[in-house]
Amino acid sequence: MLTRRYCMSIKQSLVEGGGTYYHLNHSELEDLEDYIDTLLVRIMEQTPTLLQVRSMMK
Repeated sequence: MLTRRYCMSIKQSLVEGGGTYYHLNHSELEDLEDYIDTLLVRIMEQTPTLLQVRSMMK
């Protein structure tokens, strides 16, 4: 399972424009996929409005 520190390092990498996952092994990639899936399900259940796309022309 991914630790909070590891998830934060991934987030920091994305913010800095890294976004590559070549350094992750297969197990870590699966853990990351599971984490993202779980997070997305929680968002859809608790606050689905976060996922709504708002029109720029209102």
